Amino acid sequence: MASAKTVAITKSDFVEKTLFLNGHKFSLDDYPHMRAIYNSPYRDIVMQFSRQTSKSTSLANLMIANSAMIPNFKSLYVSPTVDQTKVFSHDRIAPVIEGSPFIKHKYVNTKLVQNVFMKQFVNGSKMYLRYALLNADRLRGYSSDMNLYDECQDLLPDIIPIANQSMSRSMHKKTLFAGTPKRSRGTLADLFNDSTKNEWMV
Repeated sequence: MASAKTVAITKSDFVEKTLFLNGHKFSLDDYPHMRAIYNSPYRDIVMQFSRQTSKSTSLANLMIANSAMIPNFKSLYVSPTVDQTKVFSHDRIAPVIEGSPFIKHKYVNTKLVQNVFMKQFVNGSKMYLRYALLNADRLRGYSSDMNLYDECQDLLPDIIPIANQSMSRSMHKKTLFAGTPKRSRGTLADLFNDSTKNEWMV
């Protein structure tokens, strides 16, 4: 019996080689600046995007790639409202998992949970999809390795440190904050101002 083979591959390469979107193999050729974000070694990342520039697609791809590449990896996605989380789950996560043959055949089977608020892979990885508008009550009790906060401009800042307690026992402890700015102050703006504030001009 042949032994398993370990292959070194970057996250961006994995995404481009295995994920499909709308029936086509996913490519970063139109978004070359995103490769640095996909492959970033940093634990905390802040992404400030304009609309229709691949923000939600990138979050979904990163969740799926981490779940596939790292056994027993747990991701916690948080948006402000239940509708935003449902749309992300239905329109970003589910179509990529269902439409990517490698992911669907190697990581998914009928015995695993695949609902709006949770996706599970055969390697033990789990993706939790939750929402928190006024408080973090719905985020308590989870264990995660990476928290992804979407539409951060509408999240209350007090929610984040409470939610991050879900990573207290993780060896990874990664956070990704993403959103589209509405004003010069607020949760997303403050996070961006505390970052390295790198900018990509395309």
